[in-house]
Amino acid sequence: MKTPRHRWFPYKEGFSPSFVRSFFDIHAGSRVGRTLDPFAGVGTTALEASLCGGDGVGIEVSPMAAFVARTKGIQLSSLQLTRFRALIGQYERSRKLRPCPFPNNTTVTSYFEEPYLDALMSVRGFAEQLDDETLADLFRLSFLSEIEPFSTHRKAGNGQKRKTRLLYRDLPGSPLEQVRAAIVTRLRMYADDIERTPRTGTMLIEQGTSLGAVRSMDEASIDSVLTSPPYANCFDYSKIYLCELWLGGFFKSIDDQRAFRESSMRSHVHARWVARHDDFGSRVVDDVIAPLLDRADLWSKQIPEMLRGYFRDLGKLLHDLYPVIKPHAPIGIVVSNSSYGGIPIATDLLVGEVARSCGYAIDCIEVYRYMIPSSQQFMQVRDRSLFRESMVVCRRPQ
Repeated sequence: MKTPRHRWFPYKEGFSPSFVRSFFDIHAGSRVGRTLDPFAGVGTTALEASLCGGDGVGIEVSPMAAFVARTKGIQLSSLQLTRFRALIGQYERSRKLRPCPFPNNTTVTSYFEEPYLDALMSVRGFAEQLDDETLADLFRLSFLSEIEPFSTHRKAGNGQKRKTRLLYRDLPGSPLEQVRAAIVTRLRMYADDIERTPRTGTMLIEQGTSLGAVRSMDEASIDSVLTSPPYANCFDYSKIYLCELWLGGFFKSIDDQRAFRESSMRSHVHARWVARHDDFGSRVVDDVIAPLLDRADLWSKQIPEMLRGYFRDLGKLLHDLYPVIKPHAPIGIVVSNSSYGGIPIATDLLVGEVARSCGYAIDCIEVYRYMIPSSQQFMQVRDRSLFRESMVVCRRPQ
């Protein structure tokens, strides 16, 4: 979050740009080429590939995250940059700002004090009056980035939790002046970063599900893949980023939220999943782990079927990737292990099993972080080495 461009939006689930560069150095022989991230998030892999002179391609199911990723890769001409700085000054001096209407979601609006929500929505209102969509998107991104700092709630686990202290109340000025100052600071950072870090490669972000988009790519067109699918931890990103999705206009109805859940990977239990990709998956999960979980005391009876679906979705993606990547191209898949009902789920080893069943050769599994489990999980599973984040590296043979 201190790196130019990457620091534009606080995304808790992203990995660092240095991690991406080390993957290129170690596993791709420093040749960036055309790099794909089928779970792009806010575009760290695609952006870093383009900054290294390669071609970054990302696919992301969340309309909010896809927007953030595309905006982080914006290039401006010297004329546009001059105009952008002038618009920042115009916004800073404006005394009459017209806010956009509040979203039709009382849960979201309850997470804000009304003067602060008015001030935030006036930033979006200012952006929507601009005739240059590229510059308007930079204002929209700054608005999305300041939503949580001026909310009464913060992201916690799989949802929102009330803050113990509202730090914005300690800032000088009225709510409008406080929000304006934060937005101006952020926009000036954007302008400085754009000027200092021009992209030398290309960057393309497609909004949609990777479970279908990969099939339409040209054969042997990808030099490397680095991605992190949603962890099999029951986290629902439509809940975690509830405020940004609704206030940003990405969700306009409950049907939009439902459609997002149903098109995403089966990594949580907050959707009625239809049967899909049953020919793929993990035999260990289907034949051993899921039957054990069916008999366990779980907080949701949907967890065993969620895990079956998770590895089937991942298996289908790896199957579709096979003809798209070049021979010997490295694929890095960052995952996290989990535990349900005292039964540890070694996601990294299971991903390796699924990759082998799709014809890939496994280079290695790099464990790069051990996590601190909850007290309940630790009491059930005493071996802390089972709670880890890892990267599975595999390749398509010749």
